[in-house]
Amino acid sequence: MSTRIIIGNLAMDPETVPAGSITITKLRVIENTGAYRNGRWAADGETTTHFVDAKFELGENAAATLHRGDPVIVIGNERTES
Repeated sequence: MSTRIIIGNLAMDPETVPAGSITITKLRVIENTGAYRNGRWAADGETTTHFVDAKFELGENAAATLHRGDPVIVIGNERTES
């Protein structure tokens, strides 16, 4: 696994789901990707969607305070399932 930083906005309100004895908060983050070319920001044609799971106190706080459209910075381990 590699550590990744994602800067984007929430696509929908956080969703909490029970997982055994804990609750997992699921976030959907839309990241606008692009690059600086010749000193100017050039956005890519499409956005990237990331599905994020937050557990324990972090997840509880995210569910209580974040809403659709809020800007977020996510730092964590990236995992690809498909």
